[in-house]
Amino acid sequence: MIKKYSYLKSMMLAVKNVILFYAADWAGLPSFVSVNTLFNDKYDEISETLGVQQTDITGYTIEKSNTRKATGKVAVAISKKIKAYATDKKDAGLKKKMSLRLSQFVHGKANDALLKANLVAGAVKDMTAADKTAYGITAAQTSELSEAITNLEVALVLPRDKAVVRKTASDKLPKLFSEGEAILRDQLDGLMYNFEGSDFFDDYFNARIVVNQIRHTVIRGNVVDPAGKDLRRVKVQFIGKDKLGAEVLKFEEITDKDGNFAKSQLNPELSYDLEFVLPDFEPVKIENVDLKLGTTDKLEVVMVPK
Repeated sequence: MIKKYSYLKSMMLAVKNVILFYAADWAGLPSFVSVNTLFNDKYDEISETLGVQQTDITGYTIEKSNTRKATGKVAVAISKKIKAYATDKKDAGLKKKMSLRLSQFVHGKANDALLKANLVAGAVKDMTAADKTAYGITAAQTSELSEAITNLEVALVLPRDKAVVRKTASDKLPKLFSEGEAILRDQLDGLMYNFEGSDFFDDYFNARIVVNQIRHTVIRGNVVDPAGKDLRRVKVQFIGKDKLGAEVLKFEEITDKDGNFAKSQLNPELSYDLEFVLPDFEPVKIENVDLKLGTTDKLEVVMVPK
């Protein structure tokens, strides 16, 4: 999901939950009931469209590959019998057509696999019942080939159809989110002033804030000497560690003229060690700074001269 949509949907869900929590406060206000129903319907439509937009078509692609292979196996098995028949009948054209290998079905264009399977089916259809019996082509094999061709026809179009459906859903999302935000901005926000001064009012407008949670996961701070003087150009090294304590990333910041530093968009799944280095000062290390999504950790660091 595009991050913007994720943040908008989270905001809408927060609003939806706040309104539900305070249902007793607004249930007697017909205009609020009507607009809330409109908003809930739009939220449900957005959720459903997002579900379609995130459909994983990998499974369908794998199914297509497996079906091609299964069709190839039965088609090649029958083609060998038809090839023997063509040899005996001195039908060079048919013999050449029936010189098939499984790799021709598994690799290359999928439509070519379907074409070859249909060639085999057509050749079987042209044979007499006596010839089929004589060359060991049974009714069960013929039926199996027919079913395999049908399955392949379905498998060939399904990934494409699903991709089209997913693309259509993606194209709808900007309009749906715009409509959802319009309901909030132009209708619900105004109605909320009926409850100004209440917890409902405060909770609603807090929920309306769209926050890029990762962007606002921050470590910032200020570095000074023992006298409180800001230290500029201090090298601040961030070391991110996973849950097992293994070091997984490392990067640096430099304090500005006021001794300040900041790093945003931090992964809250990691903990961080910070090392502060400046010539002529004792290095400082702060270990295991744990973050929470969407919060700021502020550090005050004192560096002592050597």
